[in-house]
Amino acid sequence: ESCFAFVVLTNGSPQSGVQGVQFGVTYDGSPGAGVDVFGWSACAAGQITTGGWPAPGAGINLIWNSCHVEEPHGTGHGVAVVAGYFYLSAYSPDRLELTNAESQHGLPITDCNQVQTSGFDSAPPRRGHAVFSPAGDQSGWNPCTPTPLTTGSCHVDGPRLIPPGSVGAVYTITDPIPGVEYHWFTSSGTLRITGPSVGNSITVDAPEIGGEQLIVSSMATSPISYPSSGRAGAPSSGSGRRQWARHPGRDECWCQGTPAPTPRGPAPRQPLDRTAIHRRLSLPWKSRSGAPGC
Repeated sequence: ESCFAFVVLTNGSPQSGVQGVQFGVTYDGSPGAGVDVFGWSACAAGQITTGGWPAPGAGINLIWNSCHVEEPHGTGHGVAVVAGYFYLSAYSPDRLELTNAESQHGLPITDCNQVQTSGFDSAPPRRGHAVFSPAGDQSGWNPCTPTPLTTGSCHVDGPRLIPPGSVGAVYTITDPIPGVEYHWFTSSGTLRITGPSVGNSITVDAPEIGGEQLIVSSMATSPISYPSSGRAGAPSSGSGRRQWARHPGRDECWCQGTPAPTPRGPAPRQPLDRTAIHRRLSLPWKSRSGAPGC
């Protein structure tokens, strides 16, 4: 099965905004082993690439025509911008990891005044990576939430595809965490949520063909503790509607909503169960068919 890995800038300043970013990528470059990247789609107006991008070790400089100051998750959550997405398959265990762009220190961010800062500067692999494992039980790394929510909080049970014209498809958080509120929404209008959009379960109708995502965000509504999932360090706690683990942010699950064309490119010889990786990481990805938009 092939999928899309999204690169997202988060926690930007709404005062200075975001207008450019530079980063690199690395993964197992051997054909038919680990991650194979078949293509890259930029969500910026312009891009300058080096090293045969998106090959392992290559870099990219993305530039937007307009200044991004919007905070899609609400005031105080920071500017978030989709940089682009990879189209890939995983043939064996591997990880897709953000690195420095060539000859750069950190991950340079250009603001709307054309001032460049180092952005997030931390030694690899702490710049964000998505893990692909046979059982789908290994977490990636989100530098904006050093202690992630437990993997179980992001398991969604429901149909992978629902035919157009169908009604009453049910999606459920299989192991919800006490003290966490789950908010559901769709990426556009062809998939409709019927009934309440907050809770451990949701019902949707698909009146027409589309290729949307059904998205669920977990939100702490009372003081709770999140296990460290085997990582070093003490468990973190969160309280209120703007606290997610240690850092304001989101932990999201992605499910395909309506039918879409089969993606291009070869299918992996050893399909991997990525259920546990349906999370919004520094390299978030949406497991779905058809090419997504920015």
